[in-house]
Amino acid sequence: MVAEHGVPLAVNTGDAMNALTFRLLRRNLPLLGPTTAIRIYEEIDTLLVESLEGQAMELGWIRDNDIRVNASDYLRMTLKKTCRYSFIHPMRIGALVADGERTDLDRFDKLGFFMGAAFQIQDDVLNLIGDRRYGKEIGGDLMEGKRSLILAHLFERVTGREADMLRDFLGRPRERRLQRELGWIYDLLGRHGSIEYAQQASRELATAAVDEFETAFAGAKDDQAKQFVRQILDYVVERES
Repeated sequence: MVAEHGVPLAVNTGDAMNALTFRLLRRNLPLLGPTTAIRIYEEIDTLLVESLEGQAMELGWIRDNDIRVNASDYLRMTLKKTCRYSFIHPMRIGALVADGERTDLDRFDKLGFFMGAAFQIQDDVLNLIGDRRYGKEIGGDLMEGKRSLILAHLFERVTGREADMLRDFLGRPRERRLQRELGWIYDLLGRHGSIEYAQQASRELATAAVDEFETAFAGAKDDQAKQFVRQILDYVVERES
């Protein structure tokens, strides 16, 4: 969406889709019943607050040019954003729609975290080493100053002049960051094994998700829908776009 239509239209479309969820919830109130509808609304409320907190964390790191961000910080931010929005929330909502009496929604949280973190880390890796299939600007995250697990790994290893140069680059406005400067950052990442570290972390999280899958979906029929969700686990780290 961003690559084809630009940021303003993409953001507006996302806002519209969020607004329409409440319309769908209202239209389905007779089918769901008031109790289930309220529980779904509470889930949406939690999602919005958590996502905004995660976004605030990420924007704050960029604004403050924070190079102390570590792996735990990154994973906490990712839990609030990608994991909650794209994985945990849909599974919890799906379970509520299927059975409004369910009280075991937390069973999906670990699976959603493992899936979401693996997905986001792989996305960060592809942003640095992906090809045209990725569909976004290669190296764009560095040009934006976006903190990633890759940079968190690097932050803990660079010292002296290299740390000062990295801090200077990330502290400038985007228009003052030059594409040709990315070369020495890629060199740093290569020497410290930061990209490989993130790739391994993504694989391990995906493996943890596979192990957690049967626990999260215990009791569910082994049908096409369940297998579809299972196949997503493979896509998470194998995707190239």
